[in-house]
Amino acid sequence: MSPRKATLRNLRTEQQNLASSGLDTLSALEIARVINQEDKKVPVAVGRALPQIAQAIDAIADAIRSGGRLIYVGAGSSGRSSSVASAHRDTGVEWPLSILSG
Repeated sequence: MSPRKATLRNLRTEQQNLASSGLDTLSALEIARVINQEDKKVPVAVGRALPQIAQAIDAIADAIRSGGRLIYVGAGSSGRSSSVASAHRDTGVEWPLSILSG
């Protein structure tokens, strides 16, 4: 196994979420509650990552100022979100069109 695959396998985002096991046996209200409880974890996780997020923002801004570009990439829901984000930019800078595939 390549080191990259081993690294991806260990990411928390690639692990089974035990809170949603048995989701197919729950009622609609129970499913909504599980989703709601999991969604409450997002702001806390983002708060912990703010220093890294700020570094990324600074690096992206520097790259764009130097003639670079920002490329949004995503699949599924994140792909649709990246398309929406790229379509709603208003920077005064001419940007290439989004490319949707699949």
